[in-house]
Amino acid sequence: MNSQRSVEFGQRIARYRSQRGWTQTRAAEVMGVQRTSLNRWENGKEMPCGENMTKLRDHLKMPIGTEEEPPEPSEMHQLALPFEPPLDLEFRVTPKGPDTVQFEVRLKQAAG
Repeated sequence: MNSQRSVEFGQRIARYRSQRGWTQTRAAEVMGVQRTSLNRWENGKEMPCGENMTKLRDHLKMPIGTEEEPPEPSEMHQLALPFEPPLDLEFRVTPKGPDTVQFEVRLKQAAG
């Protein structure tokens, strides 16, 4: 098979598996599939059937079909604030939906 679509899909499977900290062997055990099947999916040599797509969604929490993959959070940004003692404001923005974002904000004493 090895089309661009199946290769990209396989890379997504590998990324979601890695995010859970699972080896291919562990992921295959949890999902109840052969490790060699998971390997072929991740390498874009085969696409999983409908039942196995459901296992990917349920066990790896991987969006399937028309579900959109959530955007990656932004990097942590830092702003120096002119206070005594000097403070740094760190923040990260994570999209949570089409009209929603999550802000993570930290205020800490500036280094040095």
